[in-house]
Amino acid sequence: MSDRILSLIVIFLLSIAGAVADSFIKLASREHQSIRSPWFWLGAASYFSTAFAWVYVLRHIKLSVIGVVYSFGTIGAMIFMGVLFFDETLNRIEILGIILGLISLGLLGRFS
Repeated sequence: MSDRILSLIVIFLLSIAGAVADSFIKLASREHQSIRSPWFWLGAASYFSTAFAWVYVLRHIKLSVIGVVYSFGTIGAMIFMGVLFFDETLNRIEILGIILGLISLGLLGRFS
């Protein structure tokens, strides 16, 4: 497997890790003293732990490509986490906005 393909896979995994970390921070935000919550520190540690993988990815992929791939992965992971774990719902306008956002990211990736 080439470094480029492996890097793209790692970017998608980083998207998922970022969404998980964001979920921990969301749980912390529900607490009265958010920063003292164990959820906050778990989220912060999750963010920090991804730095090592980013060093690898940044060696092999252009930043503009990383941005598009990471954005696609993050959007999907965040929607999944919100709907599945936080009982969030999406109305038609939000779904349209997500679709248009994905189209715009695709265009950015195509022409960057």
